[in-house]
Amino acid sequence: MRSLRSSCDGMTRSASPLWTAAWPAGLVLGIAAEWLARSSQTLPEAGADLAVGWTLIGCGLLAWLRRPQSRVGLLTALTGFA
Repeated sequence: MRSLRSSCDGMTRSASPLWTAAWPAGLVLGIAAEWLARSSQTLPEAGADLAVGWTLIGCGLLAWLRRPQSRVGLLTALTGFA
């Protein structure tokens, strides 16, 4: 079984900085989006929405890390951002 570190070595040079910047961007944008939408949502709804978005971003980025040639992980992460 390959380690997470060795999987990162297989990424293209242009994808690695994008992948690294996507984690904090997902955290900040997710919280900002929920804060802006807070007036129309209850706290549990906002928390569930945030958790789903972060889960999609996390799973998509990990899938992209494991198989950078496939675009499924990238599309899943972008779905989480949406």
